[in-house]
Amino acid sequence: MYCWGIFNMDNQEDKDAIKAGMAALEVLKMQMKLFDIFGIDDPEVTGDHELMEFRADCQIVVEALDRIVKFAKKRWVDKVQ
Repeated sequence: MYCWGIFNMDNQEDKDAIKAGMAALEVLKMQMKLFDIFGIDDPEVTGDHELMEFRADCQIVVEALDRIVKFAKKRWVDKVQ
């Protein structure tokens, strides 16, 4: 995790939201690794096309959360400088 005190964020709700976003991002990244390791999203392995769609949805969420967290960290670093 990051040392949020460095960013000197004023709004506790914003800090909590970003921390929650970062935690969700890490969970989804782990889920994606499990998909890759076990091939459970491959319909030829499992016969389940819904898992393939779920993995694609997870990938979209990972990319979106990653962009949000990067933006938020940049915003607060700029605020301190």
